[in-house]
Amino acid sequence: MKRTMLCFALLALLIAPALFAQSAAGGDVIKIGVINTQKILEESKIGKSIISDLEALRDRRKKELDNLKAEIDSLKRELETQANLLSQEAKREKEDALLKKQTGLRRNAEDFDKELRVKQDNALKEITGKIEKILKAIGKEQGYTIILNEAVALYFSTDIDITNEVIQRLNAQT
Repeated sequence: MKRTMLCFALLALLIAPALFAQSAAGGDVIKIGVINTQKILEESKIGKSIISDLEALRDRRKKELDNLKAEIDSLKRELETQANLLSQEAKREKEDALLKKQTGLRRNAEDFDKELRVKQDNALKEITGKIEKILKAIGKEQGYTIILNEAVALYFSTDIDITNEVIQRLNAQT
């Protein structure tokens, strides 16, 4: 998402001088639109669905990790309370079991982070692709010269914000 905003910012910096030169030379009127991608994600049907799915996955995986943590804590307590009663071999076996559980927890946490990132990236690619198609259609239909993400605009009038129209069109697709 940050890369997308950075790309929009760079694009705006590169295109703006050419647009203003065109206008000064008596070219067509420049028409600029602005969107709020965060609002689109939070308020569109597909965006809400994506957020809900990612939160459900995160909650499920967190519960799994919490259960593993509880097992580890139980093994630690068991080892501490029985340390003086266990033989060296039995104590070593419990320590090995504890170490394996701790390693498993770390691996599961890393796997979870990767899985969540991949699902989030894929979901964002999907919605971004749909938004781009909608923006191209709006741009052509309504004669926009450029449509920017509001994250790259230091100031803009709310009159040029087309976020709600994008949300409506996005909702109509689902």
